Amino acid sequence: MSGPAVHLGRIWARLCDETHNWSAEEDRVDDVVHYGVRISEGEGDFPVLELVVQADGMTVDEVTGGMPRVLISIDRLDANGDRVDTVLMFDGVIDDTGEFVYGEDDISLRYQAMRADWETLQAAVLNQLPLPIIDPCAGDMSQIHEALDAIPSLVHWSRTTRGAELVSAIVGNKPVIDLGGSFRRDTLKVVRKSVPLERVDVVISAEWTQAQLGEFNVGQLIENEMGSAWLATLSPEKVQNAWPKIGSSLGGDYVVALSGLDEVDAPNGSPAEFVAHQAASAGRTWRPGATQPQEVRFKQTYLKPSLLVSASSSVKRSETVTLSVYNGGQGAKSGVERVEINLDHLALDAAIEDWQPNTHYGANAIVRFAGFLWRSAEPHDASSSLWTDRWYKDEQGDWQTRWDILTVDGSPLGGPAAASFFNTVRGLLSIDHGILVANKTLAYSQRSWEVKFEVDAIDVLGITCADTVRIVSDRIPCVGGAVVGKVKGYVFRISADDAVCEITLAISTGSGEAGDEVNRVVSAYQGDVYRVSYAPPVYAPAFAPPLGIASVEVVNDAIEQGQAIDAAAAAGTDLSQALSNAPTAIRITTLPAGGGQSHMPIMVAVSAYQGYKGIQLR
Repeated sequence: MSGPAVHLGRIWARLCDETHNWSAEEDRVDDVVHYGVRISEGEGDFPVLELVVQADGMTVDEVTGGMPRVLISIDRLDANGDRVDTVLMFDGVIDDTGEFVYGEDDISLRYQAMRADWETLQAAVLNQLPLPIIDPCAGDMSQIHEALDAIPSLVHWSRTTRGAELVSAIVGNKPVIDLGGSFRRDTLKVVRKSVPLERVDVVISAEWTQAQLGEFNVGQLIENEMGSAWLATLSPEKVQNAWPKIGSSLGGDYVVALSGLDEVDAPNGSPAEFVAHQAASAGRTWRPGATQPQEVRFKQTYLKPSLLVSASSSVKRSETVTLSVYNGGQGAKSGVERVEINLDHLALDAAIEDWQPNTHYGANAIVRFAGFLWRSAEPHDASSSLWTDRWYKDEQGDWQTRWDILTVDGSPLGGPAAASFFNTVRGLLSIDHGILVANKTLAYSQRSWEVKFEVDAIDVLGITCADTVRIVSDRIPCVGGAVVGKVKGYVFRISADDAVCEITLAISTGSGEAGDEVNRVVSAYQGDVYRVSYAPPVYAPAFAPPLGIASVEVVNDAIEQGQAIDAAAAAGTDLSQALSNAPTAIRITTLPAGGGQSHMPIMVAVSAYQGYKGIQLR
């Protein structure tokens, strides 16, 4: 029976394709003759393997046999030299961007611990991180440093896993690797890198278009003006010819959404004709010798008007929150850093596509149009405007709608009366995100010491940049000589002569006694990040100019037209000409729907930040 592993044995290099699954037994083979292995990783970078192989003048493709992937394994041996197990050290694909000198005896191959779909894996991990850790409007979410900008740690990429766990974010607690004094003392190096920041100023600016939608029933207003459900006129052709058409502009900012002018029977008790008497000499039908007034009859037409107009007004709005987060940790502090977060082009749902003309839309399709969200009520082919498409008459002559509006305000405020973006849930999350960005910046500034040392590789074979390490030495200038720090980088150098790992730790300044958590480790996100409560002042809402129909006036209805005809008859002028000069008209006065800009700066006081803990300086 083998004892516990105390030594490292042979290194194996297996060349394979993307689909191969590593086996500790089957993959104990050497596909290339190699002389040196170097495995390294830095925060946020892919782990890298540099493998020196015997080439004998061959090209890279000839050496690797066209295999893009390598598996590096190493045996662990007990004190008697018997194999305890075999450990996978590296699984990666070749990086052919380097320089190769062909014709030489040896070649250095460079591999990265990545796979072709690493971006998909990365996106899957990022989608698991909630607001306010990730703020979708705070940057380019395709960039890893933007997505993790509020986490005081970086991405860890596994160098041995080819599965879904290849990429993981450091957001949890891992046990501290306690090396004590078991490292190579002559390699210890302690460097003072900087002084922690005193504070971080955060400026969060939000810009969006505040939109307001109005739909106004002008037909009802005409009815109110007339005191009846119909409009009487002696000149229906002129009214019908001038009646607004669906999709046409009304008053500049208004669009006709529904329009109809249907002729109806004369209501009970209402005259069907208007009779006037014109002097014989004034009539166009005057006959020589005629002396008696001529009776002239005009048909009185009754029309039922329907007119719905839509309008949207918008105003550019912007708000800015400026806050400062102070460093409450121990250690000398100086300097101020400024972080700017720009939230521009905010929308209620940026994933909704804009409405497009000449496009087929199915039932329940959702689009953005004029700053608002709409749902298609039935399948149809779009024309030149959603306003034109929205209403139509069915076979029975009744008005139906193709598009139903889902929101009356397409802005991130959720309603035109909201006083401040930063008073909304989305705005408060943005402020939380900004405070976390400041916390991360202060946490990294606390990492003002760097400790570098070498340790036997067998003691740390599984180490990654996700780990935290503790070492103890009387050569370290701190109380007790013990430091705890996050792994900033490491390098494995494994050969036939030696197997060593060089580790670089980032150490923060402080006694570890400030704040509520005395066990907090360097740059590990704990889930209890210090936050502040925020209650922004409530401002009067910045509206666009008023929107609506100010007044509707019907000029020259049938009664007024009749009065004009009677006056012309008394004056002895032509009655037909008098009617032409007094056709029915409708005057609609609209309110402006223009735009403007509104800017609201908000200053915020934020409680002190308690820095991450590491060592107490002497």
